[in-house]
Amino acid sequence: MKKVLIFDFGGTIVTDESDDVLHMRFYKEFINRFNIPAQPEEMFQFLKAEIKEVLKTAHEKWENLSMAYTKALEQFLKSKNIEVTSDHLKTFRELYLKYHEKFTEPFPDAVETLFKLKSLGFRLAIISNIDNEIIEPVLKKLGIYDIFEVIVTSEELGFGKPNIKIFEETLKRLGISSKDAIFIGDSYTNDVEGAKKAGMDAIHFGVECKNWKELFDELLNRGVKNGCNN
Repeated sequence: MKKVLIFDFGGTIVTDESDDVLHMRFYKEFINRFNIPAQPEEMFQFLKAEIKEVLKTAHEKWENLSMAYTKALEQFLKSKNIEVTSDHLKTFRELYLKYHEKFTEPFPDAVETLFKLKSLGFRLAIISNIDNEIIEPVLKKLGIYDIFEVIVTSEELGFGKPNIKIFEETLKRLGISSKDAIFIGDSYTNDVEGAKKAGMDAIHFGVECKNWKELFDELLNRGVKNGCNN
């Protein structure tokens, strides 16, 4: 009987679309505040490409994302022949944190389903390639921070998924074996393959289950309906 459900965060509990939207919004505010000769879309694509390179080695060594974005910002401003100031960097970081907390949105039915699973007796946990300063305020805003028994981030451990060690550390903290858990995530490489290499069952969210209602039904189909009551 699977008694522990371990979730990815971005793209699983909260939407990637809301993340893209909030970045565009705060880039627009940043550009307007400093009269940067650029459009938000241009800034978005430049920084996205820089961060994509950083994330290629995240499974080996995690770099704080707000710092990585700040470095990318410096490169963007220099490409515009703008002298980078401490005010640029300070303002960007403040907007980065503010907009993530305010505008990150959950998938429809995600919050309600998580509470339902908790009420059925499941133990819930998160493994996410993210910084604590982003995930914690969002979970608290959504009112679900306290329902997760364990939250393990790549920032905390210094490396991310699909590194098997992040899965093993989470299982260790939960005091369970891999056969007692199901991992749910939207990335096949980071989530599904990573979890299976650690010996866990896994559900590919967005593929096997298109939404949270389908996810709940899939969990029932896998024989986990009664949670820890069995």
